[in-house]
Amino acid sequence: MRVNYSTTEVPAGYKCTECGATNCKLWREYGFFSKILLLCADCSAKSQNKDIGDIDADGKYTSDILGPGLRTNLIGFRMPAIPTEAGDAYWSCTSVPQPAMEWWRRLPTRATGTSNALGDQHWGTGRILPD
Repeated sequence: MRVNYSTTEVPAGYKCTECGATNCKLWREYGFFSKILLLCADCSAKSQNKDIGDIDADGKYTSDILGPGLRTNLIGFRMPAIPTEAGDAYWSCTSVPQPAMEWWRRLPTRATGTSNALGDQHWGTGRILPD
């Protein structure tokens, strides 16, 4: 499925492989792998042992390693999962075109109704995150 960057429609399969959250921002591991595992903000934070309690609408939170007060959209070793227009691959961190980055930024940071606290229920999926 092609991605239309002028909408917030997500391609088929653009969902968290851990909790099933969809229609929200997702993150992926750095690098190129044969199978890319997409995770939502909360599952990414849990997998990387990061506190994203102040994550905002742009998918940024206060970094614990960049320096006092600096914000990032990288969750540990996970980066924004921004699909190419063809919907068959993901942009690398340094080559994301502006329309693609704007598409990702317009997506909700969390699936509708999800909790802000790690380990709390994901209301959008009806699944409790594992401890």
